[in-house]
Amino acid sequence: MPADYRWRPSRKRSPAQKAQYTRMQNEKYSQKENTPPILPSLDYTPHPFRANEERSGQKMITNLTNRVKSLSVSVRNTLRREKRAKENANNFRKRTREAEAKSTHLASRAEASQQRINHLEKRNEEVTKKNHGLRMWLSRVPAQKERAVARGISATTAVKSPSTQLTLKNGGVIAEPVRDMVHDLVAIHNVPVSGINGAIHAISSAAGMEVKGKLSERSIGRIMLEGDVAASVQLVDEVNQVQGVTLSSDGTTHKHINYSSHHVTYSIPGEDKGVTRFAGISHEVNHTSETQLEGWKDIVAQMYTIYNECMEDSVDWHDFVEKDQKKLVQLFVAWKRACEREVRGERALTTLPPHDVIALTSKVLDKLIADAGGFDRWDLLSVEERRQLSESALRALHQEIGEETFSSLSDAEKDATDFFIWAGCCMHKELNAVKGGYAAVAMWWHENRIEGPIMLMNKDNAVAASSGSSAAQTHAIKVSGRGAVKALDLTGSVFHHKDDKKGQQDALRYYLEAQLGYFLRSIKDEGHRD
Repeated sequence: MPADYRWRPSRKRSPAQKAQYTRMQNEKYSQKENTPPILPSLDYTPHPFRANEERSGQKMITNLTNRVKSLSVSVRNTLRREKRAKENANNFRKRTREAEAKSTHLASRAEASQQRINHLEKRNEEVTKKNHGLRMWLSRVPAQKERAVARGISATTAVKSPSTQLTLKNGGVIAEPVRDMVHDLVAIHNVPVSGINGAIHAISSAAGMEVKGKLSERSIGRIMLEGDVAASVQLVDEVNQVQGVTLSSDGTTHKHINYSSHHVTYSIPGEDKGVTRFAGISHEVNHTSETQLEGWKDIVAQMYTIYNECMEDSVDWHDFVEKDQKKLVQLFVAWKRACEREVRGERALTTLPPHDVIALTSKVLDKLIADAGGFDRWDLLSVEERRQLSESALRALHQEIGEETFSSLSDAEKDATDFFIWAGCCMHKELNAVKGGYAAVAMWWHENRIEGPIMLMNKDNAVAASSGSSAAQTHAIKVSGRGAVKALDLTGSVFHHKDDKKGQQDALRYYLEAQLGYFLRSIKDEGHRD
């Protein structure tokens, strides 16, 4: 037991108790088995020398006994100290382990507390922001109430006409009048796209109208694209109703790039004056006749493609292209003849005698001044106008002389001069032959009551053919295709979709590259019969 817990009596032992304790200790540590037996006392008188020796031995025994007792106490105390030291060491190790466990527990609790503190700080920040927003909202409430009261008073006291408000969108859809207005502002009045909303608000404010809604630049761009599509559809529709057209173009160069503007002029049935439509501006690599012809072909093909995609009952675009090519050939034949006559007349004029040239020139000038309204009117014209009229009159003179010179040629020379061959596109002829053959085979199936290849219907036509009325079934069967022609058409729609974000054209190219070892750019567009 540790020294701190030893029993310490406050009352001292009496001498008798001490003697009794000493006797007990002596008996405890004495070797009783070696103690000689107690002999009966003899009644004799010891020798003085022997008595001294006995007293000396007894004293030595007493000293040894005391020394043994002291050593025993020292050993016992040492053992007790070792025991207490071991117990203290064990207790220290135990307390150390308990302290380590407690430290680990406190560390985990500290980490959890830190996380909790971080969470509370974040929540506190959010609550602070929310409180700030609520305070700001509360600060705006009185003004909002005042504005709401003012609006209510104005709504109840003022009678607003429906015409005083311009609504740009109805259910998210821009109204047709607004589309027309935007198109006119951009195309006719040269208002930039970024200034459309400002122009509408300024004009409406001046007219006392309130504008509701706003137009994005993306919507304005789409409106302009719709106007371009509508112009192409209108041009093709009007051209299909007239007997002939006049094509005109003008070119210029800007920073070594050729630009050509194209116009189409024709007379609309029922109207006295002709109209001129703008057909677009194109880039050209050069300004040769061949390039101009190719430019016209591209413009015409694009217009008819847009027309067929927009019109509900469109005619086969191959017929349109073929018809247009015939018209274009006729126009170019006439142009070729006019150019040939003008060049021939100009060459013939250089071979005439001087007095004949002077006479013809005077005649042309007299007619030119007379057409202008006399000398007074002629003097009022600008230099540029006089130059243009003189060039036109000179070209007319060259063509007149060229016609006279051409009429003097033989028939063989005339045929050689006006020789012109138009080679139609063989693709159209082959396509027409295939279409005619397919139509004949389909008619043979019908006449011989043969079912023919399976009908390939889309989802809507399949539903109409299976559960619709008789008229719907007939229409679904009529508009649906079958056989290889329809299969190729569907193949083109899948592997060459008009929208490059749809279809399987990319997957097909990657598959063919992996299987064949080379990359296929694209397959033919079966929808357009390329």
